[in-house]
Amino acid sequence: MSFRIISAFSPSAIVAVLLSGAALLWPHSAAAQVDTVAISDIFTTHLLFPTDIIYADLSNKRDIDGIIVDASKDVIALQAKRPFTTTCNVTAMESSGTIRTYILRYDAHPRSLVVDEKHGVYNAPPDTVVLSKSYTSHMVYSSDLPYVHLSSGEIVDAMVLPEAKNILAITAKARFNQGAGNVTVLESDGFLHTYITNYEENPRELIHNYQRGARGEESGQKQVVSLTRQTNAPQLSEVLALPQGLFHIATRKNRVSVICENVFSSSAITYVTLRLENRSGISFEADRTNFVIRSRPRHKTSIVEETNFIPKATLGSLSVASGQTGRMVFSFDKLSLAQDHIFRICVYEAGGRRDFFLDLSPKDINEAPVPFAN
Repeated sequence: MSFRIISAFSPSAIVAVLLSGAALLWPHSAAAQVDTVAISDIFTTHLLFPTDIIYADLSNKRDIDGIIVDASKDVIALQAKRPFTTTCNVTAMESSGTIRTYILRYDAHPRSLVVDEKHGVYNAPPDTVVLSKSYTSHMVYSSDLPYVHLSSGEIVDAMVLPEAKNILAITAKARFNQGAGNVTVLESDGFLHTYITNYEENPRELIHNYQRGARGEESGQKQVVSLTRQTNAPQLSEVLALPQGLFHIATRKNRVSVICENVFSSSAITYVTLRLENRSGISFEADRTNFVIRSRPRHKTSIVEETNFIPKATLGSLSVASGQTGRMVFSFDKLSLAQDHIFRICVYEAGGRRDFFLDLSPKDINEAPVPFAN
């Protein structure tokens, strides 16, 4: 199958209205709102409004790209060209007369990638879609798809099927690092979805059903359909929304705390949720998080055996500014521990020395309560 990129983040690839820096005399506005939106140079953030945008201003066009999406004039897409520290904002006026402005700050891994003013959805973490260069995945929606955006068109190809305009075919061009970008999909009925792209050579699911009301589900709920087996495994966004279930696995250094909130297995998948609280005076940029099953030495001359585990999928971020908290969930093929082994979690700081290590016992892994029914 040949693919065409639905959209890449450049004016030549999307027929769009560039955000203008020109001054305007503002008409009377129905409302005025100020909020903060985190944007990244890895992911694209979208702002969805109740009515069409007739004017938009981006104060920092040197470091940020922005467009009003031509396929749906009520959507603005933003992506940083590079990390930035300058104070800036984006302002939009709707056809209804409402003016909204947002303070923009840089975050390489924002917790949320959509601000949905139309449906009142804020700070919702994105879901994850697993891609492969060997297989084509299909994503099915309730209505036609007038707009699809790839934050990294160099690594992912996608097309809306001409025979069924509510279905997106998507594949990886080559192997890529986890969380290397996101894909955003807008339905013709006004619902906007975004997904972090992860890579796996042999994905478990190749057909993803996001139709509202599918199989009697509540409107707007998503369901994954497997080609090989039906699964009741919870989605990462559901796991991330769970309240803290563990209170004894934590470590603290230099006013930064890392807490293991939840560990459990469901439908042959093990989930691990971490929280990082940064009460220090400087930001914490997570470099990587490693997971190791490690044998316990029986005496000083014992050889320690280690086996590294790579997550199948992730959602969220442990990179946070000073005074902020980040959360992240990881999923693995189902784990179990022998009595003489531990499960070690290693969180490393990028360019720093604040590294954290958490050890989970066999009881923590093998006897963890399951908050979802299998």
